[in-house]
Amino acid sequence: MSIISDQAPPTKANSGQGGGNLLATVPATLTAAGYSTDLVAEVRQVLAGGIVFGSFAAEVAAQNNRDLLPVTGMLGEIIARVADHQPLKPLVDMIKREQAAEQQAEPGHYPSCFGKCVLQQFDDGTTYVEHVGPTVEVTIDDPHGGTIVLNAELGADEALVDDRPTVFLRARADDGLMFNAAQLDEAIADFERFVDGLHRLRQLMVQEKAK
Repeated sequence: MSIISDQAPPTKANSGQGGGNLLATVPATLTAAGYSTDLVAEVRQVLAGGIVFGSFAAEVAAQNNRDLLPVTGMLGEIIARVADHQPLKPLVDMIKREQAAEQQAEPGHYPSCFGKCVLQQFDDGTTYVEHVGPTVEVTIDDPHGGTIVLNAELGADEALVDDRPTVFLRARADDGLMFNAAQLDEAIADFERFVDGLHRLRQLMVQEKAK
C-alpha cells in the first residue's frame, strides 16, 4: 500500500479510461450473475468514489501540491487499510500524537519535532539545528531467543548540504530467526505495523518549518 510514490502518476486519460472500464464491466458482471440491484448500485458507488479519489490523488502528485499531499496520502492509507481489513486504531493514535506536537511547533522547527532537537555550534560561531522527529520501531523475537530490532527515525540536519527531512533506518540483529507458520504470521503483522509507521513518516517529510 503506497502513500506517496516516486513513480510518475498515470495520465488523466489512462486513469479515467481504466476507471470507466471498471465502472461499466463490474456492475454488468454482477448483474449477469444474478446479484441484487441494491448490491450492484452499492458496488457502482464504491467504484465511482475510488475513481474520483484516484484521479484527484494523481493530480495532486503531478502538481507536487505540498498542502494536499499529506491529505491524499492519509486518505490513501485509510482506504488501503480498510481494503486489507487492517485496524485503523494504530494509525489514529499516531495522528493524535502528531497533531498534539504540531500545536506546539516552535518557529524554525518542523511540526513533527518532538522537543529533542539539538543545537550545534561551530568554531566560527554559526549555529545549526539537528531536528529530531518521531520514531517507529519493531522488535521481532523467535522462540529460540533470537531478536531483530528495526528502528526508523525522522530528522533533518541543517549542518548538511542537503538539509531536507530524512528518515534514518537502523537495524540490530542476531544471526537469524526461525519461525513456524503461526509465528511467521505474527511477525508479518508486526512488520505491517512498522511499514504503516514508515508510510506516516514519509507523509511528514513534506512539512514546512513553523514561521
